[in-house]
Amino acid sequence: MEEERITATVPRLRTGCEPLDSLLGGGFERGVVSQVYGGAGSGKTNVCLQTMVNAALDGDRVIYIDTEGFSMERLAQIAKERLSQVAGRVVVYEPLDFSDQSERIRQVERAASQMEELSLIILDSATSFYRLCTDEYSEIERRRELAVQLSILQRLARTHMLAVLITNQVYTDVATGELCPIGGVAIEHISKAVIRLDKLEGARRRATIVKHRSRPEGELCEFTITHDGIQ
Repeated sequence: MEEERITATVPRLRTGCEPLDSLLGGGFERGVVSQVYGGAGSGKTNVCLQTMVNAALDGDRVIYIDTEGFSMERLAQIAKERLSQVAGRVVVYEPLDFSDQSERIRQVERAASQMEELSLIILDSATSFYRLCTDEYSEIERRRELAVQLSILQRLARTHMLAVLITNQVYTDVATGELCPIGGVAIEHISKAVIRLDKLEGARRRATIVKHRSRPEGELCEFTITHDGIQ
């Protein structure tokens, strides 16, 4: 109960999608790492882009670490005539592989202390390179390096009272047939909020709270992906 009272006063960054913001109690919390996971096309990047646009239009700065192929076209659809205003407040890093992802996150750590009005760091996705680098790293080395990357982001969230938003890919559990987030304990432990996205019919999507400090687990909402963003 005490934690609920505390988190109720924590500043949040809105996504601009009313059903999702309502589900999250106003948006993504600052000071913690939030994870959004789901299958391909479930809306993870759309959530990131729209949250970024809203933060920039509110006068904040945003760092976007992109491993998925940043779509300026999609950003332009969401930002519309305000694209130049948004672009001027966003710094994009585009790592080339898992090792470069580590270096870019360390660059972000150095840059964050010098960047005024920084409110949001996005890592989209945390695990796309992680799952591809099996030839370069042992499983233990991969997990350890991912944990280091995430601990840096967690420290930045706490130190600078930022919202850190990471997306995560999924795999199918052979025993249960369920989609599970990649990365194991490292991501699960550091993420104070975990949201699962599922594809429904057409452009409709469902967001479900898997873990949250102040919102009920299992609570859900539906939203729609449109040309203009998520609604």
